Amino acid sequence: MQIVNCRSYHARTVKQTLLRMPDEKSIFKIYYISVIGRDTPEKYEWEHCPHTQDGFEKFFLLGKHEGIGFVLAFPHVTNSFLLQQLQETGTLFDRPYPSWRLPYTCREP
Repeated sequence: MQIVNCRSYHARTVKQTLLRMPDEKSIFKIYYISVIGRDTPEKYEWEHCPHTQDGFEKFFLLGKHEGIGFVLAFPHVTNSFLLQQLQETGTLFDRPYPSWRLPYTCREP
């Protein structure tokens, strides 16, 4: 087996915002995260990406996302997590939504 170095996973939070959904019940905290130090910054860093955080928020609001949760928005992939309450115990736990890759990314087609 040959072991090779992987690319950097150093990241920084560029911006965070609270996004209220159109249903007036659901709310998501959006964390915009850039992976820094890679050879294609236009793909991994919001500062060099051709898309904007405002554009992402407009796109996200078009979806039918419900509940209370948070989103990790990288330029190349997006993961969403929904906080749910167990009716039996009344305790909260983190349960990932099925993660989706939104078409609003800097990824090449």
